[in-house]
Amino acid sequence: MFSKSLSLLLILSLSLFISTCNGAIVVTAIDYAGTFANMGATGMTGTTAMYIRRADNSVYALGIAQLSTFGAKITYGSDVPLHGTLVATQGGTDYDIALWGASQIIKTSAISTAGGPITIVGALFQNDPAINQLSQLVVLIPPNTVSFIVTATQMNTETMSIFNISYAESHPVGINCIQGMTTTANIYPDGDYSQSVTWAKRRNLFTFGVQSPSMASYLLVNSGNSIQISGNNYGCDINKVVVKLAGIQLTVTTFVDHYSFTATLPKASSAVFDTTGLSVPGTKSLTIAISGLTMPAQPIIIAPFITSVTSVQSVTGGRVTITGSNLSTRNADNSTVAYTIMMGTIACAVDPEMEVVSNRLTCIMPSAEYSDAYQPLAVKVTINNVASSGDVSFNYIVPSFTSEPFQFGQVIIIRGESMGSFETMQVSLGGVNTSFAATILREASQILVLPIASTPLGEPQTVLVSNGVNLVDSDVTLQPTNMTVSNVSLPVSGGSVNITWSPVEMMNNVDKEDIIVPQCIEYDWSVAGDMIICQLPAGTGLNQPLTITVYNVTAFTGSFSYLSPVLRNVSSVGKDGGVITITGDNFFPTDNVAVVIGDITCKNVNVTDEHTITCSIEKADLPSTLPTGEQEIKVTIGEQEVKAPVFTFTQPTNPTTSTTSTTSSTTTTSPTTTTSTSTSTSTTSSTTTTTTANPSSANRLMNGMIFTISASLIGMLLIA
Repeated sequence: MFSKSLSLLLILSLSLFISTCNGAIVVTAIDYAGTFANMGATGMTGTTAMYIRRADNSVYALGIAQLSTFGAKITYGSDVPLHGTLVATQGGTDYDIALWGASQIIKTSAISTAGGPITIVGALFQNDPAINQLSQLVVLIPPNTVSFIVTATQMNTETMSIFNISYAESHPVGINCIQGMTTTANIYPDGDYSQSVTWAKRRNLFTFGVQSPSMASYLLVNSGNSIQISGNNYGCDINKVVVKLAGIQLTVTTFVDHYSFTATLPKASSAVFDTTGLSVPGTKSLTIAISGLTMPAQPIIIAPFITSVTSVQSVTGGRVTITGSNLSTRNADNSTVAYTIMMGTIACAVDPEMEVVSNRLTCIMPSAEYSDAYQPLAVKVTINNVASSGDVSFNYIVPSFTSEPFQFGQVIIIRGESMGSFETMQVSLGGVNTSFAATILREASQILVLPIASTPLGEPQTVLVSNGVNLVDSDVTLQPTNMTVSNVSLPVSGGSVNITWSPVEMMNNVDKEDIIVPQCIEYDWSVAGDMIICQLPAGTGLNQPLTITVYNVTAFTGSFSYLSPVLRNVSSVGKDGGVITITGDNFFPTDNVAVVIGDITCKNVNVTDEHTITCSIEKADLPSTLPTGEQEIKVTIGEQEVKAPVFTFTQPTNPTTSTTSTTSSTTTTSPTTTTSTSTSTSTTSSTTTTTTANPSSANRLMNGMIFTISASLIGMLLIA
């Protein structure tokens, strides 16, 4: 555009003080604009033409738009020479009135609303070395009020000036940004905006642009209900920021001059599905406009965010709940949004009963394949083709032991979780499938009780539990066990026994409230916890079971017996039958009490107390001739019976005489029982009465004398 030599010539020849050649015209200032110049001067009256004379004496005609006593407005085109001599014609005579140095602006850079460098490119921005001042930029804010005066401190050449606008240093109080589509300014290539008219000064009026808003990053905040946008050129007036998401205008709630703001989408209606729009995932278009300057639409990706996921049993599958943010599957108008949920490579099926909310999803997981049950499965929710973020994994619930299996007497106790149900659970001990006696659910844990059959002792055995899909195992070594009862023979009225066991430490792994001795009326533990004091009820029988149970399954087994019945006395009956009374010990009223004398069954048996039994022999059951001598009586009580030859029938007397005699005798017998070898002593009393019809007085007297003599002799013998 310029040759180097011409530029140097113009620099040397350009003068800010121009005098007229005839002394009539005095130029005070020339303000250059793009296509015109305002010249302040005196003596311009009568000027009929103006032109520029180039160095080669060619001329460029100028237009005179206005002419007054104080100057003229000169017009020209873009081809105007940038240097030469300004000539005015008055009265047919040409006068050189000033050097022409038309500084020209070709382009300017846009400036950030936060300030910074503005570059002006043009021609003849350097002034005469004699002036030696840097260019100045004067920015005008409507209505053309001076707002900034900036000196070109960074660069000032013939063709470029760079000004750096810093609000803290260069503007009046209350003005902290430039905003709008364009801003008007003046550049003073010769500087000294406030100088006197001693020197003529050049000035170019122009406009420069403001940079459009831009976005560097965004962040969904407030649980996805707001969006925080960071970038540049947002100005300094919150009311001039217009931001739209998918065509819907957001409300700007917080604002940091120039650099960031937070906006929220207001509810368009009261519909439950109309959350904020920001909670519905997808790729949305965001635009920002500041004072008419618009940022090109930028994609905003609203992605589902996962914070947690529940688990389900591997053997059954079931409903899974996913929580987080931006999980809405409905638009504001309640229309359905396409979505999928994956757990690793497993699709979680749509839950037909899912509640539609923005922070929770539910779906139905199938039962697990073996390979999937033991590994975490990454959760991925895709809504509107946008995949979720958040490092969350789903895990199937698989069987686990909460403590190592242990032996308790004749059972193994297994405590764990998710071990299945009666229908699905499988248990093996030492590689042999085994049935379990009980499964108890306590809080979140399961307790299995596994009876020990013929498992070898002293060797580790593997306990394996499967819920039907997955398994868990551990080893247990079985030991010989024993239970001891302190008193194995009790009276039929019951009594107390002490129960101990070995190994003693087996009881340490079990809660005492889970241990029951069902045969005891009541029981208590010793202070040391190594013995149970058991109160047994009244009863009868031999080898009665005495067991310690855990979770209602027998773990230790022992026995005790009640004392066997003993016969001592039996009353007699005659040919008419009647009630007999049996006395002895250890009688007990059970459903199975029987009395048999010889071959005769005594009826209406009743145990009055532990020492007395009564029953009746009916006349019809007696033979025509009563047996003589001692008869064996058999008493059966429950599972025990006792026999002894201690019963005699009362024989009929002679029908012609009446003889009454009473005989008491004590007999020691050895009764026989089928369930006991104990020896019993019984006392037998018999009374025999002989009656004679119509006895004479002599007979009665004789009988009385015989009785008296017999009694005396017996008394003497006893005394002796």
